[in-house]
Amino acid sequence: MEPAAALHFSLPASLLLLLLLLLLSLCALVSESFMPSASPWMVALAVILTASPWMVSMTVILAVFIIFMAVSICCIKKLQREKKILSGEKKVEQEEKEIAQQLQEELRWRRTFLHAADVVLDPDTAHPELFLSEDRRSVRRGPYRQRVPDNPERFDSQPCVLGWESFASGKHYWEVEVENVMVWTVGVCRHSVERKGEVLLIPQNGFWTLEMFGNQYRALSSPERILPLKESLCRVGVFLDYEAGDVSFYNMRDRSHIYTCPRSAFTVPVRPFFRLGSDDSPIYICPALTGANGVMVPEEGLTLHRVGTHQSL
Repeated sequence: MEPAAALHFSLPASLLLLLLLLLLSLCALVSESFMPSASPWMVALAVILTASPWMVSMTVILAVFIIFMAVSICCIKKLQREKKILSGEKKVEQEEKEIAQQLQEELRWRRTFLHAADVVLDPDTAHPELFLSEDRRSVRRGPYRQRVPDNPERFDSQPCVLGWESFASGKHYWEVEVENVMVWTVGVCRHSVERKGEVLLIPQNGFWTLEMFGNQYRALSSPERILPLKESLCRVGVFLDYEAGDVSFYNMRDRSHIYTCPRSAFTVPVRPFFRLGSDDSPIYICPALTGANGVMVPEEGLTLHRVGTHQSL
């Protein structure tokens, strides 16, 4: 038994003893006044022993009550101490869990520039209203159509443009600045997508994309999925794992995951895809070695997030 507990258990016994001593003393004083020839303590003891059953019962009840209260207080304090210790242990456990999760997240974002793709735009695919910069890293929508060759690779109805390089294997990652652009779409598409006329930008047609339109962020799936983001996107990270058939998007301001497209069994090369629906500001593709700013790409592709259903191309 702990010292504090022993103290609490000895307290009622002391009170009971004190009560009995006070009662004996009172009886002794009374007996000495009325019977000076008799031993006062013997008289006091006789008085107690011959006291009414009611007085004896009350004394016993009082003693039991005091003992019960002392034991209850002791148990309550013991439970409070145990609860405090348990609460502290849970707090430490939660902190350790949070630290472990942070470390796990950092490990998953370990591999970086090994997958950073140096994406530039392909002018032969650009819609006539899209104006590319000299370095082919930014594109804006102009007020008129340029006089450009109407080749089979060019989009003629939708203001779209593809990345120069196509990917048929591996993991690839790039970032796109979309700040102050009101209408845009980024993602990947099959190399062989239809480029003439109006085409729905959905996975069934070979497009895996994220769109900003009407102050809403949407995943262009079938059906469309509205994404309730807490803040406006300034820079979007696009991650492609060809073998896993995964395409995902990240908010590069805080490295948070935005959306993962349903998995698709890629069987043909895919290319970076861009659509610029407004003429307010250009979109800009960050260079591979400077755009990421040390932000890591997930080690295991998109296994951090939900796995969608497989689709066949």
